[in-house]
Amino acid sequence: MFDLEVVGVAGGMGRRDDDAFPRETLAERVANTRARKAEQEAPSDAPAAAHSTAGFNSRHTASPPKSWAAPPALPPSPTSPAPLIRHCFYLSPDYGRLPALFLKWRRTSQPGTPPHFDGFICTITLDESGTWCLTELWVDSAMLEPA
Repeated sequence: MFDLEVVGVAGGMGRRDDDAFPRETLAERVANTRARKAEQEAPSDAPAAAHSTAGFNSRHTASPPKSWAAPPALPPSPTSPAPLIRHCFYLSPDYGRLPALFLKWRRTSQPGTPPHFDGFICTITLDESGTWCLTELWVDSAMLEPA
């Protein structure tokens, strides 16, 4: 019904990668720029190639840096996993069953007595002005239900 034509917009949106050179991502460009700067600052002991102008300007090498050929290495992954967050329901004495995020447990019983735990949760409550707000609180384990 309609003939639509893709038109480029400001900022490069809608560009196609049909030209001879693929476009780098911003992360690749930053990593390559840092690698080039590090190579330029490092002393170069390699002799200049024949018919090269590298000897006229000592800051530039005759061939492109090796880092231009490969994408940058990914940073190492964190050693500790993210904390486990679970959905649960908080049985509020004032507002009934409210959705919550369970964050962690703490043991509140003394040694030699039956175990008792409190849960640290993030839920919604009404503040003094009557608006709902996000609240973190410790509650008795009997006030929590699995989602």
